[in-house]
Amino acid sequence: FGDNLLMLNCTNFFAEGVTLRDAGGWGVVLGQAANVTLNDIKIFDNLGVVQDDCVDVVNSQNVTISNIFGIAGDDTISTKTYYNYPFQGTQSEINVMVKNCLLWSQYVACKIGWGVGRSQYNITFSNIVVYNCQNGIGLEMYQDGNTVQNVTFDTIDVENTTFGSPASQAWAWLEINTKTGTATGINLRNILVRQTGTKGFLGGRSANATINGITFENIWMPGGSAPAATLAQMDFFGLGFFSGVSILPSPTPTAILPGSNLTNRLTIPIATNNPPARFFRPVINARKPLLL
Repeated sequence: FGDNLLMLNCTNFFAEGVTLRDAGGWGVVLGQAANVTLNDIKIFDNLGVVQDDCVDVVNSQNVTISNIFGIAGDDTISTKTYYNYPFQGTQSEINVMVKNCLLWSQYVACKIGWGVGRSQYNITFSNIVVYNCQNGIGLEMYQDGNTVQNVTFDTIDVENTTFGSPASQAWAWLEINTKTGTATGINLRNILVRQTGTKGFLGGRSANATINGITFENIWMPGGSAPAATLAQMDFFGLGFFSGVSILPSPTPTAILPGSNLTNRLTIPIATNNPPARFFRPVINARKPLLL
């Protein structure tokens, strides 16, 4: 695959402060790994190379990924589970935290899938700025088909959706496209969408492949003066099989954005309607705040 960093069947791995460039395939791969920490890593892959994801977490457990600046010609950060591709996968994906990242993706920035051959539990993406992408947030079960449960996308700023296929450009694409498969306990909250794309998708492709139980909370769409209150207001015009949708407004009239450092957050009153075009992103290196 042309990996820059491969952690296969390993435990207690820690990597920090490195820069990786021009992977020929998946850049950083965790396969059947446990107790892994990746922090303050810059990954510069080629936007024109197919399959050069920044980080793929595959059949792994207890993983923390933080302060990543990632550019990818495919997905930036993805959690996957397979039976035997690209290696034999025997364990579920459990307890993965991705936080405080700046991502630039040709396709999906924050992604569950493509493969879900084994179950995936307790996956969190938090405090993420997506500079550009096809989809900022993706739950895309396209291979095998198992269970995804307890997934949270929290405090994510989707700035642009101009990459990839124009027909699939959307701030979020949530699809089960396997013969069987279920996603439950899916939470999207405190999302700021600056460019929405053409249309989003929500649901499964059959009664045996469904999303059952999903909550949208405090989703701010372009030009909105209040959080979105319907699926249509969130630009989900492609609808499949799903149930148990909850849409919650913000308890206070503010949009929540990633703040000027790793712990603080900046609130923008709704009276402004359009948040400022520039603000401090998550600090990738504490000595040099990263601005675009």
